[in-house]
Amino acid sequence: MATDDLLYVVGWDGGQVVKIDLATGTASTITTIREALLDGVVLLDDGSLLVSSAGGSAIYRVQPNGVKAVLFDNLSAPADIGYDVERALLLIPLLDANQVLAKPMP
Repeated sequence: MATDDLLYVVGWDGGQVVKIDLATGTASTITTIREALLDGVVLLDDGSLLVSSAGGSAIYRVQPNGVKAVLFDNLSAPADIGYDVERALLLIPLLDANQVLAKPMP
């Protein structure tokens, strides 16, 4: 996920959520999600991130200060998520279930 000046990436093996300053190339870890197997990342208007974790079977909301909370859980291998801004729906592909969920944002 990229903005004009930042790139957000997530780690599959290590579970890191990283912010890279595109002007300087400086990378900083925002937080680590220990369940790992992170795949998708979406930046919301309030600056928080939504991160999918196949290892945690969950979608996490990560605040800019690194505080994280489970937003949705008990998901079967959530993958690369998307966000429909107009409808306020989080789109969650489930690899093991071969389906896509459309969840209203709480």
